[in-house]
Amino acid sequence: MKKILLAALFLMFMPAFGQAADCDGNLVDDETEMLRGDAPDCDRDGQPDMCSLLPSGFGYAEQGDALASVSANAPVGSGKFAELNDDGMPDAVLIAGVREEGSSVISAYRLFFLLSTGLSEYREPVEVSLGGRRSFSFREGERGKNVYIPGVEDEPALLLVNDGEGGFAQVEDPAEDEINIILRADFSGDGVPDLIRERDSDSGPGLSKLTVSYGQGNDAFAAEVELLDAVPEAGDVRLVDMNGDATADVLVLIPGDGALRLQVFLGGAGEGLGAAAVFTLEGVDASFSALGDLNGNALPDLILDGDAALVVLDLDPASDDPEALPLDVPTCSGRTFVDLDGNGSLDLSCLIGRRVGRNFGERYLRSYLNDGSGQFQLADTRYYYLTSGPPGTLLRQPSDVVFQDVSGDEKPDLLAVWLTSGTLGGTLGVERLRQTTVGAVEPPAGIDQNANGVPDSCEQDGLFRYRYSLWNSYAELVNVLELVNLDDQPARTRIVLRDQVGAIAHQVDVPLPPRGQRDIILNEFPVFAAPAYGVVETISSGNVAGAVTYYRGTAADAAREAAFDTGDFDFAFQLPLRHPFYRAGALLFNTSQPSREPQDQLPIVQWLTIVNLGRESRAFRVTSVQEGGAVLRDLEVRLEPFERVDLDGGHGLAGSGQRGFHEVRPLEGEGSPFIALLTRYGTTFDPRRYAFAFPIFLAEVSNDSILPISTGGGAGAWVELANLHEESREVVYEVCDPFGDRTENSSFYLAPFEQRHFYVPSLLPDNSSGTFTFRAQGSVAGQVVSYYYSPTGSIQTAFMSPGHVRQKPVLHASYNTFLGTQNWLRLIPFSSGARAQINVLAPGTGDVLGGRVEEIFASGIRELDIHNGAVWGTTPESYGLVEVDVSFSGQQSVLELLRVRPTPSGGVDFIMRTTIE
Repeated sequence: MKKILLAALFLMFMPAFGQAADCDGNLVDDETEMLRGDAPDCDRDGQPDMCSLLPSGFGYAEQGDALASVSANAPVGSGKFAELNDDGMPDAVLIAGVREEGSSVISAYRLFFLLSTGLSEYREPVEVSLGGRRSFSFREGERGKNVYIPGVEDEPALLLVNDGEGGFAQVEDPAEDEINIILRADFSGDGVPDLIRERDSDSGPGLSKLTVSYGQGNDAFAAEVELLDAVPEAGDVRLVDMNGDATADVLVLIPGDGALRLQVFLGGAGEGLGAAAVFTLEGVDASFSALGDLNGNALPDLILDGDAALVVLDLDPASDDPEALPLDVPTCSGRTFVDLDGNGSLDLSCLIGRRVGRNFGERYLRSYLNDGSGQFQLADTRYYYLTSGPPGTLLRQPSDVVFQDVSGDEKPDLLAVWLTSGTLGGTLGVERLRQTTVGAVEPPAGIDQNANGVPDSCEQDGLFRYRYSLWNSYAELVNVLELVNLDDQPARTRIVLRDQVGAIAHQVDVPLPPRGQRDIILNEFPVFAAPAYGVVETISSGNVAGAVTYYRGTAADAAREAAFDTGDFDFAFQLPLRHPFYRAGALLFNTSQPSREPQDQLPIVQWLTIVNLGRESRAFRVTSVQEGGAVLRDLEVRLEPFERVDLDGGHGLAGSGQRGFHEVRPLEGEGSPFIALLTRYGTTFDPRRYAFAFPIFLAEVSNDSILPISTGGGAGAWVELANLHEESREVVYEVCDPFGDRTENSSFYLAPFEQRHFYVPSLLPDNSSGTFTFRAQGSVAGQVVSYYYSPTGSIQTAFMSPGHVRQKPVLHASYNTFLGTQNWLRLIPFSSGARAQINVLAPGTGDVLGGRVEEIFASGIRELDIHNGAVWGTTPESYGLVEVDVSFSGQQSVLELLRVRPTPSGGVDFIMRTTIE
C-alpha cells in the first residue's frame, strides 16, 4: 500500500506536458521561439512566418478516444492490428505480462482479442492464456489471418486458427502446411481467395520457393503451382495492386550483389498469376516501404526506404528497366508512407523524439502532406507520448499504428495500440485520434519563390527580420539606436520610426559589415524636433540585434544644488530590439520613495506603455491590482496597428508608498503581438533632476527562479517577490555565495496578492555577490532592484534584474567602453554547475580579442570585468561583442552585462542592464 501511495504522490508532482502550438514543427512551441527571437513574425499574426508556408486545415484532435482496453498487473505488453473478422475494420490482438502476486517477476502471459463490431466499436475482450509463451505473429490461413505463438521450453507452439468470422480454434504444435501461407488474396478474379505458400527449395540451403493454390470455393483449393524458386531468406514478398484491375498482384524484392531485383506477377481474371516483368535496380540497398501514387498521375510509384529514401516512378511491367531516384523526405524515425488526408496520394507520417531535461523522453508525431507532385510539406506536429521518466512516471508506448477511417467521416483516423504503464501495472488498449481536417486541405497561405524560408509578402528588398523597441523625445532624452550584426556576412537594416498613432514618421536604410556594430543618434531625425514618442521598427536582411539606449543629462545648476557628485547623467537605460509579447503578463509597480534624503518626498513616477503590434485594431484589458487585492483600474484600451498609449503606472493611481501589479492581455486573439512595459523614474526634491530610471518587462512566472544579488559598491538592493494569485502560495528560498554554498534558506507563505521584499545587505556581506533562488507553485514573480546611494543619502542610480533564464546555448552582448564605462558580465548557471567559453570579439571582423573558459558552481555567480584590457583585449573608447557559449556543458543560464559609469569622486553616475541576444 505504501508503494501505491508513493507512486500516486509522485504523479501529482510530475511536470505537466502541455500541448502548446508548434505550427512549424520544430518541437519548440511557437510562443516560446517568438519570445526568444528565434522565429520571425513579420506579418504579426501571432505565428512564426514559416507557418504561412505550410498547408492549412490538416491536423488531429488534441485528445484521443479510448475505444477498448484491458488491464494488466505488470508494465509489459504490446499489440498489433489485423483484419480478423472480415468486416473491413482493424481488429487488435494484445499480449500482456502477468506478475506474480507481491513480486515484480513476470510468471505468465495472456493474449487478448479485440474484435471490431463496426465503426469505432469493439466486442468485449476474448482472453487466451499463453503460459510462458511471450510473443505472437500473424500467419495467413485458409479462412483468414491466424495467430501463431512460438513455443518455449516444454510448452509447444500454438496456432489459433481463424474461422473467418473472428472465432479461433487452438492447435498445438501446428504442421508446416498450417503456418507456411504468406499471402491470401484473389489473384484470378473469381471472388474466391487464393493462397501463396513459402516452401523449402531444392535449389540449396537458405532458399525457398513460392507456390500458388487457387481457391475453388467451400474451403477447397487446387493443387499448388510453382510461382518462383530460389528466393533467399532476405527476399520480401508483397501483395500489391499494380494495374488497378479487380485482381491482386505480387511483387517480390530480392536483394543481393549490390542490387535489388524486382519480380512482378500480375493477376488476371480467369487466368491467375503470371510472370510480367523482372527489373534490376543497380546500387540500391533498401527495402519496400509503399506502393501508391506519389506524383499525381494515378500510376503506381514504388517507395524504397533505407539509409535514404528512393522512388521508382510510374512502375509499369511493360516498360524498360526503371530507375530508382532519390526522394527528398525529412529525416525521422518511424517513417510511414500512407494516404493521410484521403485524397489518394501518398503522404508521410513519422515520429521524432527528444529529451526533456534529465529524466523525461518524449516523441512527437509529424505529418507531411504530398502537394500532388511528390513534394512533402509539414502539415501538423503534435505531442505523441512520454517514453521515459523517473520511477512512478506513467509512460505511453504505442506498439502499432494504422491510418484508416473508423469514424465514418471519410477522413483517415490514427488508430494506435497503446501500453500505458506505471510502476505496478498498466493498461493495454486501442485509441483513436480523429482527423480534424475541415474540407479539403488548403494550399500554403504564403509564397516563397526564393526558397529562403520567409514568405515573399514579408520581404522588402531582401529585408525580413523584424524587431521592435520604443523612442521618446520627452524630458530632453537622447535616444541612441545601437545595432549589431551577429552574422558573418554583411547585413542591411531599415530603421522605421513610427509616431504615437502608428504612422511612419521617418525611415532610413543602414548597412552593417559582418559582425559589425553601429550607433545611430535618433535625435538627429526630424521627428525629434518636438517632444513626442512612438515605436522603433527595424527590418533586417540578417541576424541584426540591438537596443535603444536612453540618456538624460544632469543640468549644471541642478548638479550644484544636489550637494554631492551627481555625475553627468541623471540616468541611462536600454530598451532592447526584440520580438513582441504574445501572452498576458504582469508588471510589478512600487511607488515607495527609496531615497534616504529627507527632502526627497515625491512618489516614484511610473508609466505603463502598451503598443499594438498586430495587423488589425486590437482591444487590451489593463487591470491594476494593489497589494492585498484591491482593483485600482480595470480598463479596456483599443489600439490601432502600431499605436502606442502611455498610462499612469501607479504614481497617481495608487499614490505614494504603494505597490502592486498591472496585468495586460489582448482581448481579441491570444496570439496578438504587443509590447507592454513599465518604466520607473526616481524623483528628487529638485524637479529638474531624476535620480534613476529603468524599465520593467512582463514578469516571467516560474516554479523555480534564480536572481543575481550584490552589495558591491555599497548597493542597497531589494528582492521583490509578488503573489499574483487570489490564493496563498508557499515560497521556499535560499541564498548562496559566489561558489554556490548555501548561506541561508527558509520558507514562508505569500498571502493573496501580497508582496514581500528582502533587503539584500541583510542577506550578504558587504561588497559581495551571490544568488537568491525561490521556488513556488506558480503565480509568483520576482525581480531585484539595486539602488546606489550618495553620502547624503540621495540615490545616484538604480537598475532592475529580472533573472530571465536564457535558453540559447550561445549568447551575445555588446560591450561599450565609451564615456569611460566599465562592463561587468554576470553569469549564473540555472540548475547545476556549468562551464562557459567566453570570448570578446572585435567589431567588423569577429576576431577573438581575449577569451577563456569559466567554471561556475551550481547556484553560484561569476562576475567578469570585460573592460579589463589585460585579460580581454578591450580598449577605452571602443565597442564589440561578448560571446558566451554554454552549449558544451548543456546548461541554461542567467546572463547580464552591466554597463557602469563611475564618477570622478568614486560614486556611480549610472548603471544600465544591457541587451543579451
